[in-house]
Amino acid sequence: MSIKRVCIFMIAAFLILDAFLLYIYFDGRDKMLNISSKRIDDVAEYFTNNGVKIDKKTIESRIPDNLIYTFLNDNNASSPEIFAKKLADSLGENTAYGFVETPDGVVYTFSDKDGNVKASFKLSSDGFTVEYGKEGFDKDSVENFDFDEMKEEKTGLDASQKETAEKFIKCLSSKSKPQFDIYGVYETAPYTVICASQTADGKTPLEGFYLNMVEKDGEIVYACGKIICDDFKESYSEKLLDSINALRRVDIDSAKEILSQKIIYVLRYSDSGVYYLIPTWKIIYIDISGQQNIQYVDAILE
Repeated sequence: MSIKRVCIFMIAAFLILDAFLLYIYFDGRDKMLNISSKRIDDVAEYFTNNGVKIDKKTIESRIPDNLIYTFLNDNNASSPEIFAKKLADSLGENTAYGFVETPDGVVYTFSDKDGNVKASFKLSSDGFTVEYGKEGFDKDSVENFDFDEMKEEKTGLDASQKETAEKFIKCLSSKSKPQFDIYGVYETAPYTVICASQTADGKTPLEGFYLNMVEKDGEIVYACGKIICDDFKESYSEKLLDSINALRRVDIDSAKEILSQKIIYVLRYSDSGVYYLIPTWKIIYIDISGQQNIQYVDAILE
């Protein structure tokens, strides 16, 4: 009986010890991955005391762990052919396609078995700018939309429209699961404009890379934007400054108010033909003259 009690005591003691060690681990891990609220308070107070308005909620508490991605742009080789085949399959059976090279890119034309044109797709010579349109569609018929990148987030997409957009996006990507965030919707009967931002890791946007898709009756009738079609991969781990050290890059003598701070990815090209996606802080602030400015602080500081 005494041995049984000893065993029960030992089991209970080990359980308590394990729970204590787990608490220490997760508490320490949280402190390593996040900036303390006291430090954020101190930084906010420092800016305020120096005449710069800042909301504590603007300061990101998570310490960055974003990787650098790389890829080779293959727009002059096999990639456009792959995308054209995917688009042809999406347009139904017996869809044929051909292409013609132009001074500013390559244009694919899709036709039915009788030779009637169904749609066209253009990939510009920069390898990133794309445009797709069903035959007979005029983008000017979409009222009050300029087809630039949507800046204001608007939601309201139903499940079928989202599925339609995701299927189309897959046609323009080497990835089986392309990483896009559908963040904007603009309704103008009979069309719905669906705006998607490309991301590097499923959550962090690529600066300036987006796709606007016009949906009507369950299909995409027009699309344009700037996207990375090629597959990119995790390649390097370069330390990105935390939010507080990034804010220190702002000239405090010329700043009046810090509006926002977030991590994005920016595209860079090297002479070796490799493209890099670099994690970068994007800080938007108002200067003392009232002008809005953007400060970029990346993982590869100049």
